[in-house]
Amino acid sequence: MHELRITVLGTGTRGDVQPLLALAISLQQSGYNVRLVSNLGFASLAHGYDLPFSPIHADIQAALQSDLGRRYLQAGNLLAGLRYFLFQVRQIFLDTMREAWQLCQASDLLVFSLVNPFGYEIAQKLGIPCIQVQPQPFEPTQAFPLPALSLPNLGRPLNRLTYTLFEAATGLLLNPLTRQFRLEIGLTPSGRGSPLRQLHQDKVPALLPFSPSVLLPPTDWPAWVHQTGYWFLLPPPHWTPAPALLDFLARESKPLYIGFGSMPDPNRGSQTELVLDALHQCGQRAVLGGGWGGMVAQDLPETVFLAEDLSFEWLFPHMSALVHHGGAGTTAAGLKAGLPALVIPHFQDQLFWGRRVHALGGGPKPIPRKTLTASKLAESITRMLTDLEMRDKARQVGEKISQEEGLQRALDIILALLKAHG
Repeated sequence: MHELRITVLGTGTRGDVQPLLALAISLQQSGYNVRLVSNLGFASLAHGYDLPFSPIHADIQAALQSDLGRRYLQAGNLLAGLRYFLFQVRQIFLDTMREAWQLCQASDLLVFSLVNPFGYEIAQKLGIPCIQVQPQPFEPTQAFPLPALSLPNLGRPLNRLTYTLFEAATGLLLNPLTRQFRLEIGLTPSGRGSPLRQLHQDKVPALLPFSPSVLLPPTDWPAWVHQTGYWFLLPPPHWTPAPALLDFLARESKPLYIGFGSMPDPNRGSQTELVLDALHQCGQRAVLGGGWGGMVAQDLPETVFLAEDLSFEWLFPHMSALVHHGGAGTTAAGLKAGLPALVIPHFQDQLFWGRRVHALGGGPKPIPRKTLTASKLAESITRMLTDLEMRDKARQVGEKISQEEGLQRALDIILALLKAHG
């Protein structure tokens, strides 16, 4: 075991945290002393991999589950998100910063998600090197607009402008909190704009865990930005699928997977009814994803199975096609499995990933959640199952991704950075 103590800091949804968990496990398997600092709700997941874990009790998931949080997610736009932040998330964000500061004390290297940009303040005060992880692209480029804004391609100058505007907007919200936090931990205010701009100005090394087979790295990204390929998380060593799920899979031909991850719906019952109606129209079986944003188990027919706590790495190879919300992690697992996927984006970068899947030929055009109907869903499902060209393109993308070693590349970059810091 190396003496070096590495802390991996990441909070948010399962999609935000899972890549960091995969990285932390890989670092531990390489002999490093690693600890994950994340929301208390991920403690059992980390412990399933025997990974040291320190909990943050400030609960962003509970905030997103509130009535106001649901309205933000359903609105699906940045302005709604900024308004929501002003009213509810500010205090949670400040509490998260304070807890993270206490939990990161015994660290020699800090790896932090850009969901938690204050990781840079912590590393500065501790005087240790740090690495940021961008779960979706935030690095300014002329190649495409900021994915979180769900905009079409605006052309080179305007694309880059979207990043500048986003930095300014986040600065208005985060700068007062960052200033307060810096003073609390004994740092003077930086006076250099938003936290995102400061990371760019100081050339903080960035790891971007998505595949070049899905998104080519723009030529105007700087040298300290490293697109590594996806970071996949295998099931825990002692995990086994539920016997009832195995029985369901063994009955007939491969079913579909339909699930919307952590995305809440104003009426989960009506969402389930829409999905069941579509499955009836196209005559298909399906596994429905449960969990935080999942379906409701209500008089489901024998052709439908509601599953909780799934490992997509294990499940997706048993499916015929996928319908999901377009979260980065779910999209990655689906692409690796070589399956056609219909993306139903709810907000932020989900439309961006849905467009990438469609552009690669691996799925139909995304259907935003607000415009989804049973007939549209049934039509898209039928196409995914019968369009041989689409299925072949999805398979080819899966083969490319399966040959990539995103985690190993990330480990190599971290090791090189450590050597550079002595």
